[in-house]
Amino acid sequence: AASPGKLRFFRCKFQLLRINAPPIQEQHLLFQSCPVSNMFLLQRAFLITLLCTTIANRASGQLSQLPFKRIIVFGDSYSDNGFGYTFLNGTYPVSPPYAKRFSNGPVWPEYLSQITGWDLEDYACGGATTDNNAIKGVTGPLLVVVPGIAQQISDYFFPTLTPSKEAILDDEVLYVIWANGNDFGDDKLAAPPLVVSRIISSFNAIHSKIPTAKHFLALKLSGIGKIPLVTSVNQQIAPGHPLEAKIEAGFADAEDVLFNDLLQGAVELYRTEHADVKFSIFPTDQLFDNFTSQLGRADIGVKYVTEPCVEYHYANASVDITAVCTDVQDYLYWDWYHPTTHIHNLFAQAVKKFLESEYNVHTHS
Repeated sequence: AASPGKLRFFRCKFQLLRINAPPIQEQHLLFQSCPVSNMFLLQRAFLITLLCTTIANRASGQLSQLPFKRIIVFGDSYSDNGFGYTFLNGTYPVSPPYAKRFSNGPVWPEYLSQITGWDLEDYACGGATTDNNAIKGVTGPLLVVVPGIAQQISDYFFPTLTPSKEAILDDEVLYVIWANGNDFGDDKLAAPPLVVSRIISSFNAIHSKIPTAKHFLALKLSGIGKIPLVTSVNQQIAPGHPLEAKIEAGFADAEDVLFNDLLQGAVELYRTEHADVKFSIFPTDQLFDNFTSQLGRADIGVKYVTEPCVEYHYANASVDITAVCTDVQDYLYWDWYHPTTHIHNLFAQAVKKFLESEYNVHTHS
C-alpha cells in the first residue's frame, strides 16, 4: 500500500504523541478497557492451537456453521481483491508479477469466502487510511489518493443500499474492517488513539445506517516493525544504515503494541455500549508472531520471513521491479509490505477458526 520510506520518523512521532492526543475524556474511554490481565497468556495459547489446527485442516474441505451468508470488507492492501487495481485503471500494482492484488494471488477475504461459502463484498483499497478527511491515503509511484475506509463505506458501500439490497442485508452479514498501518506511514504524527477512534466511528456508521448490522470483526496490526521494508538486508527504511533501521523497527513495534491495546479496549467498550452487537477482534499480531517463529516457519513451510520475494523501487513515476524470486513458496512476504497468497490462505483459515471459537460453533465435512 505504502511506498518505501513511508514508515520513517517513528521517533519524532512518539515524542509528539501527546501533542496530537485526543481530549482527556476520549483518552479515558479508549484506555479504560485496555487488557492487562492473564487473558493475554490464554489468548496466546489459543493462537498456538489455532495455528496448528489451521495447518491440519487447511486441505480438509470443512465447511462452517457460522451464522453468516455474506462478508463485507473494508480496508487496505492486505484485504484488496482488485478494487485498487481497477481504481488505478489497471496500472498498479504491476500485474504480472502481481495478480491485480498486492500479492501473487488471492487475498484472505477471497479464501475465507471460498472455504465458508459466504458471498464476498470487498471495498478494500491498497493505500487506504482510516479516513481521508484526517489523513489522505495514497498509493503507487504517482501517489494517487485512494478511498479511505470511511470513504469506502460512505461513497461506495452506502450508495449500493437499494431497497432490494437492504432486504438481503439481514443479521447474517459479517462486517469487517482491517486498517493495517497506512495512517502511520502517511503521517508521521498520526496518533494511535485517533486512528482507533476513526475505526470505531466507521463501525458505528454502519451500525447507525443498517439496523440489522449485528456482527463486526476488527483486526489488529500485523506488525509494522517486522515487514521486509524494515527487516530485509536491503531494508528501505534507512538504506545503508542498518542500526538506524533497527531503531526505527523498535519504535514501530512499540507503536504496534500501543495501537493494538487501544483497539482492544475500544472494542470492549463498544460491546458494553451496544449489547445488540457481537464485536470480535482478531489477534493478527500474535498470529504473525507465530508465523515468524522457528516452529511456525516449519509448520507453514516457509524459510524466509525477513526478506521479500519481490523487490522494487519507484523511478521516474513508474515502478522498477528489480528482483523476483523463483521459489515464492519459501517466502512469508511477497514484497516489502505484503504477504504471499499462501500466507493469505492460512490467514483466512485462522480467521475462520477464530470466529468459530468466538461463536462457539464447529466445522463439519
